Amino acid sequence: MNELEILIQRMLDGELSSIEHEKLSSLLENNPEARAYYAQQCQVHAELIMNKDIRSALPVDPPIDEDFRETPKPKSKRAWLPFVSMVAASVVISVSVLIAYQSLSSPDSTIIEEQPPVTTNPVTPQEAYAKAEFSDTGSQQRPPTSFVNVSAEHGKTPVSFNRDIRPILSENCYPCHGPDAKAREADLRYDIEAYAFREREDGPPAIVRGDRENSPLYKRITHNLRSEIMPPPDSNRVLTEDQKELLGRWIAEGAKWEGHWSFIKPQKATAPAVSWGNNDVDKFTYVAMQQLGLSPNKEADRPTLARRLSLDLTGLPPTPEIVESFVKDNSSNAYEKLVDRLIDSSAYGEHQARYWLDAARYADTHGLHLDNYREIWPYRDWVIQAFNENQPFDEFTVEQIAGDLLPNPTLEQRLATGFNRCNPSTSEGGLIEEEYRMIYAKNRVETTATVFMGLTMGCAACHDHKFDPWSQRDFYEFSAFFNNFDGPIKDGNAY
Repeated sequence: MNELEILIQRMLDGELSSIEHEKLSSLLENNPEARAYYAQQCQVHAELIMNKDIRSALPVDPPIDEDFRETPKPKSKRAWLPFVSMVAASVVISVSVLIAYQSLSSPDSTIIEEQPPVTTNPVTPQEAYAKAEFSDTGSQQRPPTSFVNVSAEHGKTPVSFNRDIRPILSENCYPCHGPDAKAREADLRYDIEAYAFREREDGPPAIVRGDRENSPLYKRITHNLRSEIMPPPDSNRVLTEDQKELLGRWIAEGAKWEGHWSFIKPQKATAPAVSWGNNDVDKFTYVAMQQLGLSPNKEADRPTLARRLSLDLTGLPPTPEIVESFVKDNSSNAYEKLVDRLIDSSAYGEHQARYWLDAARYADTHGLHLDNYREIWPYRDWVIQAFNENQPFDEFTVEQIAGDLLPNPTLEQRLATGFNRCNPSTSEGGLIEEEYRMIYAKNRVETTATVFMGLTMGCAACHDHKFDPWSQRDFYEFSAFFNNFDGPIKDGNAY
């Protein structure tokens, strides 16, 4: 077979490497005859699989025994592509002969009806693949390569560990090679950089930076043997070809590691060099739209803009007077003036505070036991005022977490600590005070970590966190900051 035939066969077998992918794409791009041959072979392959009559006559590869441990002797691939027409013809002849034999041997038949040969409805290769049914074993088990992906150009953006790789490892690898010490196997971890790249007693590190072909991780996820492939078949987890390629690209690019996203200092991104939009946010949005095959709508009229802006900033529709004023304002900064006008409204702080109060678990009832009414609205008013006065976020944070511990705290700074006192409380007669003291502290830890740190620390209350870098010990050490509140455990709200 020539190079094109070999590449097509490897593609249909699901074994096309990234280098071979580029070769095939180049051949198809520069050679019309190659494209025609490619489409012909893929269509025949799809029709053979899709047609149940023909497919039942094709040999099916037996699955590799999971207990098979002997290294099999290398054998050549089935070079059936050049002979697909022969196979199809043989099947057609066999079926025709069988039908004729049955008709002749029937004693009640006086007229031999001519049976049409087995044929397939003409379909495009894409349609054939979309309709094809695959068996549970053998070479027909693999999904066929998408025609769209065969010639797709790989993205030029460097692979990001947090965006692209960590989700794959978390979903497919962490159950056996992650934070859970009881479930961990082979003393191998992919959740901590030092473990993922350390030298192993029986060989190189699981990940060899810049060398995916010699990285055990990449070898195992691309292995052909069921006894060697990762994730193992009995895990019910399967990596897609795109995920395997993404892991391979990440390793080849140097396997740059990134810590938990909430601990990484934000870096200002360079805006794309596009002409559309009024600011940098518009430019990023425009690029994202292009990637999805979308295009911007026409600019909205003035009444529509006024309505959108008012709903965004105040949660209320604009008054007719506001709309009319904006429509008639012909100045170059009419939009900016409308923004300032809405932000100056008291409704601005009320609307923005809604989202913060949800995160702070604010409520007008105390949450436990009888769920009776309680008054903590002064904290709500403090939050509204903070937004309306555009209080700096560092002050907004410090005063809510520990305003009462500031030197000579004001009444307003003490009110801000209502953030820590919005936790559900109770006045149940039979409660154990020390138990509820810890329950209150636990709630404050979970809320503070979620709101200010972007962490689901609550998982570490019962065990080391499965995904975030927190141990159970860390959780209770952190809770010490919230375990010294004054006042009774019972809130007295029993009636």
